[in-house]
Amino acid sequence: MTNPWSGKLSDSLAGKGRYSKLKEQLDSSIFNQNWYLADLQAAPTVEAPRFADLFSGAGGLSQGFREAGLNKVFSVEINPYASETIRYNFPESIHFDRPIEDLTTADLLTVAPSGALQVICGGPPCQGFSVAGARRIDDPRNRMFLEFCRVVEICQPDFFVMENVPGILT
Repeated sequence: MTNPWSGKLSDSLAGKGRYSKLKEQLDSSIFNQNWYLADLQAAPTVEAPRFADLFSGAGGLSQGFREAGLNKVFSVEINPYASETIRYNFPESIHFDRPIEDLTTADLLTVAPSGALQVICGGPPCQGFSVAGARRIDDPRNRMFLEFCRVVEICQPDFFVMENVPGILT
């Protein structure tokens, strides 16, 4: 299968200085040979696909997935203002307003038994990786992507979407 993103992301990053190495990594076989197009409109399930949003903020990713026709099961966010916003905009779903690392396997499997989610999405903190910040290697938020991975391992969705900055690769 050819890369569905060729001519888009790769070309836009070409010759952009600090992103040249990232372009090489994205074009390498480790990233480029495992692309699959998901046609959610043709999904064999009767009900809409279900998703969870980790590090949800006020719900930007949740809104996009909702508009794509997916149903949100739960979200996780520690910021109280963002949590208030996501609760208001997504009253039909469960929201955890506590640190993701405090969620137990039992908590997760209660709201989303293994295999019940089609997608997990989220954007773990990037402040320690971003070139826009101090890029502190000892920033405790740098390990939050591992919590994202832990939830994916427990919930076993069909797909996951993790948003972050290029600096996470280094």
